[in-house]
Amino acid sequence: MKLRTRLTLITTLVIVAASLIIGAYSVTATHSNGIAQIDGSLDQVLAATEGTPSSATTKVPTRADDLVVAVALGIALPDGSITVVRQSGSVYAPLPFPKLSKKQTAAALRDYLSIAGPTPYRVRARSLGEGLSVIAAMPLTGLNQQMEGLITSSAVVVLLIILAGGTLIWWVVHRNLKTVDQMIDTATAIAGGDLARVVPSAHEGTELGKLGSALNEMISSLRLSLQTRADSETRMRKFLGDASHELRTPLTVIKGYAEILKGSDTLTVDQRTRAIARLNAESSRMETLIAGLLRLTRLDEKPEISRSLVYFSEIVKDFAYDLKDQEPARQVLIDVEDDVFVSGDESLLSQVVANLMANIRQHTGSDVTVSVSLKLDEDQAILIVDDAGPGIPAEQRELAMSRFGRLEESRSRVGGGFGLGLNIVAKVVSLHNGAIVLDQSPLGGLRTLIALPIAAEVRA
Repeated sequence: MKLRTRLTLITTLVIVAASLIIGAYSVTATHSNGIAQIDGSLDQVLAATEGTPSSATTKVPTRADDLVVAVALGIALPDGSITVVRQSGSVYAPLPFPKLSKKQTAAALRDYLSIAGPTPYRVRARSLGEGLSVIAAMPLTGLNQQMEGLITSSAVVVLLIILAGGTLIWWVVHRNLKTVDQMIDTATAIAGGDLARVVPSAHEGTELGKLGSALNEMISSLRLSLQTRADSETRMRKFLGDASHELRTPLTVIKGYAEILKGSDTLTVDQRTRAIARLNAESSRMETLIAGLLRLTRLDEKPEISRSLVYFSEIVKDFAYDLKDQEPARQVLIDVEDDVFVSGDESLLSQVVANLMANIRQHTGSDVTVSVSLKLDEDQAILIVDDAGPGIPAEQRELAMSRFGRLEESRSRVGGGFGLGLNIVAKVVSLHNGAIVLDQSPLGGLRTLIALPIAAEVRA
């Protein structure tokens, strides 16, 4: 059974029960009130008959123009017979006096008594002494007819209330549960793959409104999770493709020169020397690629770093002077402020500076000017590396920091790296709560700006 059917049925049953209780109470109360009025009339008549037996009936007030008598009177004799003094009803068609046994007469002396028969009566008696009793009797025909009419009208009203209430409840339930049907349709569509659907909104503050909001939040989270998963799978496929391609190149070279060395008897000394040099070079490149991948994998698997007080000024100076010493033809301008300390992993921060210097060697000529600057700016250490090389176009700078983000149209290793250096730099800087920006250098090439928070110990 559907929820709306159960709710409508239960509510209608409650209305039926309430209507029946109210109707029964109304009928019972009306009947009791009518009996009380009849009993009061009987008491008034009996009170008017107080006195001697001979004058008992003469004291009852009557009018000459009374055409309908409400209360009948009779005298019960000691032998149990009853002498009718007057009959109730129309004077032209009086109602028969109720037939009472001697036992019923005695009961009427103690309390009010209802007598059944063709004409039901309500009876009360008062003793006159000497075995005589005056009996007052009032017919219940009018009250019974009134009660029958009340029961009929109450039944009609109750039925109308039940019909109207049931219809109203069905309409209200159907209207409010329409949103539930829409939610079901939306959930079914989403289960079928239509993630663009949203649950229709209901009135705010209501249970359905809260349910709709919660479902929309869940759908948004699900959509984001699925999108994230899809993006991750896309990145993984691209990663695997790039990694396999990058590994294929040195492996192909190594395999080729290994085949050449098999016929070493026919090779000259220069050819043998070149083959061995190429094997060593490609082996070193493959080692560099694998080391970079392992470094990124560790950073992805464990995005937490061990922190200690790192003398960043010394790290920057060491790698800057290494570049200057290793390439004497290159002009390296070094402006490093002393006593710059940051909190982080010293080996990872060294990797950052090493990768920046390696990129300069890889992508600029040995005579291109380079500027390395480290300054304190309030609570941050600002490292700026400028070069006069070809730079990176603005639309490609984000790509340059992505994994395997190589800017050459071809995937050839000639003239380019593996596309891991800046990605490692960006990852490490992010783990140190820092920021990295690639921009146009005043020297004409690329500017790499890295901002790292200084150590709390120094800041205090």
